[in-house]
Amino acid sequence: MPAGVRGDYTLSVIVRVLMNADGSVKQAGITKAQAGRYTSDPIFRAAADSALRAVQLCSPLKNLPADKYQTWKDLELNFDPREMLY
Repeated sequence: MPAGVRGDYTLSVIVRVLMNADGSVKQAGITKAQAGRYTSDPIFRAAADSALRAVQLCSPLKNLPADKYQTWKDLELNFDPREMLY
């Protein structure tokens, strides 16, 4: 959650991530279901941009089983501040 966004702990961002076989991020974006909110809600946009940066910073993911690529090549990651570790 970005530092400037306080108080809205129900804000959940879902990021769809397409992965390359080497574990690097091919593409990441906000799901279609949340696209309208991304364009109309500046607080949501800040949280979503933070989630997208986090996905890019974690690339490439390590120790993903190559034989299971079909399972993890298309992911939806839920960034939910209620589940943050402090």
